[in-house]
Amino acid sequence: MDDREHSLGLRGPELEASDAKVFRILCVGDSITFGFSVDQPDTYPRQLLTALAKHYPQRRFEIINAGVPGWSWLQGLRYLDLRGWTSTRI
Repeated sequence: MDDREHSLGLRGPELEASDAKVFRILCVGDSITFGFSVDQPDTYPRQLLTALAKHYPQRRFEIINAGVPGWSWLQGLRYLDLRGWTSTRI
């Protein structure tokens, strides 16, 4: 897990190739989700990944941080409609 910029403009590492064995979680929100003013390991999506990996070591997880500072809930909902839910390309 590194801090390089994501090719889709999201915060966090690139997604692995589509794999049915990976449980993918999309975190959509504002600056809190994005982790404004904190390092990558301190964002709540990264903390969620750490907790899930600790409690379920036999599973593989990917957490997608789609937080954008300044977004409202309506913009997040629109993102889900256009890019989220069951999309294979977030």
